[in-house]
Amino acid sequence: LEQVREQEIQDRGAHAEAAQRVLHDDHGARPAHRIEHAIAVGVPLTVPTDLAAYELRQWGAANDPDQTDRLLLRASIVNRAAYAQPYPLLRLALQDRFGATLGVRDVEPKDYLPGSGAPGLLGPGQRADAEIRIVDPGREAVGFEMDICVAAGNGVRCANQIKTAGP
Repeated sequence: LEQVREQEIQDRGAHAEAAQRVLHDDHGARPAHRIEHAIAVGVPLTVPTDLAAYELRQWGAANDPDQTDRLLLRASIVNRAAYAQPYPLLRLALQDRFGATLGVRDVEPKDYLPGSGAPGLLGPGQRADAEIRIVDPGREAVGFEMDICVAAGNGVRCANQIKTAGP
């Protein structure tokens, strides 16, 4: 039993050492490949994220053709960074006719990328088309705004601050 335990410790140490080489040794590999390999071998890491390098375009809202009580919001995200970045959160804010925010919701990539499951990284220059389905909020909400966000520590960091309606 002691020998098995010692071997497990050695294996973990070798795994961690190999993981550090993957992250820090170049060997001609592009950073995205090193990051994807690190994820594949289970190395916990924080992928560098430049919120300003994401380009977000809102394409509008329409009645969902599949569900009459829902709206379909569309947008596209392009990674303008020279390296792969994680798919961001999309912060959706519904607005009234005066531009005041009625409600805010953060939407995960798995919820806005149709049929994709859990995505990996958004490559340099790569575009992702987002579709967000929401229950029709009625006549009070006349507009919406989206923002690019990423998880940061125990919170969320966004490219723009969306103001919320006061009491």
